[in-house]
Amino acid sequence: MKFAKPRYIPAMLTVALLMGLSADTLSRPGPGDASPYHARVKATVAQMATPQGWTFKDLEIPSGAVMLLKPNAQVCRQYTTLTRQFQFLLIQCSDARDMGGHYPPVCYPASGWVAVMDEQAKPRPVPVAREMTWMIGDRVIHGMEYEFTGNIGGQSITRTVDNLLILPLGPERECYMQDMDKIRAAASDYLHQFDGAAQIQLIFDGAVPENERRELFTQLIGKNMNVLNVLEQR
Repeated sequence: MKFAKPRYIPAMLTVALLMGLSADTLSRPGPGDASPYHARVKATVAQMATPQGWTFKDLEIPSGAVMLLKPNAQVCRQYTTLTRQFQFLLIQCSDARDMGGHYPPVCYPASGWVAVMDEQAKPRPVPVAREMTWMIGDRVIHGMEYEFTGNIGGQSITRTVDNLLILPLGPERECYMQDMDKIRAAASDYLHQFDGAAQIQLIFDGAVPENERRELFTQLIGKNMNVLNVLEQR
């Protein structure tokens, strides 16, 4: 048996390493691998159900936000019930990297809203950011709640935003994130970045008490658990 001469061994090792890297790169998931999932999400979101006795009108998402998010599926509506009116936003991105800058602590101040401060926080006041848990049947849903003030038509108003951040991690793992760090982590993971991410916001007038916000959340999301199911399961 003839062995390679020593001077050829580094070159051969380099070629082997490059071939290994090429094989690893080719085996990595790409945008097309998640296409069936994103098609299911788009079709399901387009058929969102409305609770009995409610009406809605569709609203436009600002073009700048659409350019930033490149959504695969989107819903922006104003819902009206017998006693209340509120806004609903659902955005699902095919690439988790596109969701990074879009959540209430970033996008509301960028649009001129001011975060309400928790004056009781120590050692100094911080923006209101409450961890929330909703129970719908036997399902536990985790999210956050934020408060902002703004000026519309010369009138100062307050908004309360219930926010869900969702990664499609499947039924065996926690899919609901309470900050953007885990979304960014998924966006930097080549195994998951093309699975995308979703966000849901329910936006209330600040005068709506918590028990009514919870009831409206439960009615709307409870009517559309199929939407959450498809968002959760890649």
